[in-house]
This record gives sequence, structure tokens and C-alpha cells, in this order.
Amino acid sequence: MPLSLGAIISLSGPPCTSASPARPACRNEQFRPCWLAIRASKMEQMANPNKSAILVHNERTGGNSIHQAIGSIYHGRIILLNSPKEFCEKKGRIVAALSDEPYYIAGHVPLLDFRGLMEGSQRENMIVFSCIRDPIERIVSLYKFNLRVPGALGPVHAATTGRGFAYFYSYMAEKHSSMVMNSQCRYLSGGGFVAARMAIETAFDAVADLSRINDLVSYVAKLSGGEITAPAPKLNSNADSASDPDVLQQFVGPALRRKMENDNTEDLVLREHLLRDHDGLFRSNYSADKVEDTQEEPATQDDAG
Repeated sequence: MPLSLGAIISLSGPPCTSASPARPACRNEQFRPCWLAIRASKMEQMANPNKSAILVHNERTGGNSIHQAIGSIYHGRIILLNSPKEFCEKKGRIVAALSDEPYYIAGHVPLLDFRGLMEGSQRENMIVFSCIRDPIERIVSLYKFNLRVPGALGPVHAATTGRGFAYFYSYMAEKHSSMVMNSQCRYLSGGGFVAARMAIETAFDAVADLSRINDLVSYVAKLSGGEITAPAPKLNSNADSASDPDVLQQFVGPALRRKMENDNTEDLVLREHLLRDHDGLFRSNYSADKVEDTQEEPATQDDAG
């Protein structure tokens, strides 16, 4: 129950005194209990989610922005996973958490690994969603991320640093092909475009292109019954963004682009399908007629988590 104004004021102790009535000299130990009480009162009045949200998150597809926005709905009830291995290690904790109250679960974990959480009646209490982007941009962003955070991809940094993007792509295609060759279709379905399209239509509540990230998080928030308290998603904006065509040209020449496009045909077709047939944002029929959609200005496509 929200605290009354009198109760909040009483928590702050005796009135502050000061020589200047325009700027009372409140001591920190007096102000903090009052501030905490006001914040707690506001939190109690905010809408709380009645469904959990599960993000199937492929690397470099807006994760940081989504975490900030959707994570704010769940008030600390968040579990982030870096790999399928970590998911297996924490599965018991995740199952227990989901049975207790709504959580935001996000991870570099393909849909097939999440399937066990989505069986039976539990599925009705979950929102399953994902975000994709142009595969060439995503791989360039992955390369830049590897340079910026040396330990993020394990031994990849040591094996590729100083050798340029073409070598990085060749190395990844040989050693870690699942990360750079039709990776997004694999994440959504374990297969190619046809399987990914079927998975989107049968297993997901929402899937968006990165250009519709604002609309994606707004839609997920509405489905959850909660309220976003963080600022609207805004992808990293910098002069060397992987989404800038001029930047892409610096890394990907015509011959390399043709090879990358051939290696990622399924992902390219998937994105084209999402843009052409769903205007960049798929929403399940089950939920779409229950939630009013509001269009927002699309976020600028820049490097993303």
C-alpha cells in the first residue's frame, strides 16, 4: 500500500533548519530515508508484469538496448546467460524462478535449448521474442566487438588480432561457422530459412528487425502487463558504426561481400521476409488482437549488443 505523505515526511526526522530558507541544509542521513520511501511508494504504484519474457538473443542484435528497456520492467528479476552451457548449469534455478514470479530471461541460447521451459501451460505465461539484423552488418559488428573486448570470444582475439577483417571472417567461417554463417536462422530454429519462418510463426510472440527495436520493446512491454521505466532504446551511436554503409565498405570489399552473402543466403532471405511481409516486426496472431500497437520512430541501426 502506498505510504501517505505524512508517513513519508515522518521518516525524514525533524524539520531541517537553515539560515537560507531557499536552500535548506538537509543532512544526507535525514534525506535518504525520505527519498527511499518516496521511491518505494512509486514502485508499488507501477504496473508489475504478469508474464515472463524470454529473449532468444544472437550476438550483436541490439541486446544491450533491449536489456535496458525490458529489464526495467522486472525490477531486478533478470537472468542473463552467455552460452547454452551456462543455461544448462542454471536451468534448475531458472525453472524455480519462473514458477515463483515473472522474470526476464535473456541469453545467447538458441530457441531449441529454451524449448524445455516452454512446455505445457507455462507457455501461456511467457513472451518469447527475438531481434535480427542484416547479417553482413552483424558480422562486422562482431569483429569490432572482438577488438574492443578481447576476452569476449575466447581465443578468437589472440588468433585474429592485427590481421584485418577478411582474415577474421575466414577464421570464423572455418573454426566457428555457426556464428557467422546463417547464424540467425540457426538461433531461431536450428535450421535454414524455411525452418526459421515456421519457428517465428509457431514459437515466437514477436520477432523484429533491428530497425524496429523501439516498437519491439514497446510491444513486449504491453504483452507483459508491465511498464518500461528506462529511456527508450537507443543503439550505440558512433562514427564507426557497423550499420554505416561507408564503414562497411572499409571492411568488406565487393569480392568478400559476395562470399559473405553466399554464406548467409538463408539469413538474408529471412530478413527480407520479415521486412517485406511483416514491415520489420512480426507479432503473433494470438497476442496481436489483444494489444494496441503504437508506432514509434525507429532507432538508428548502430553497433549493438
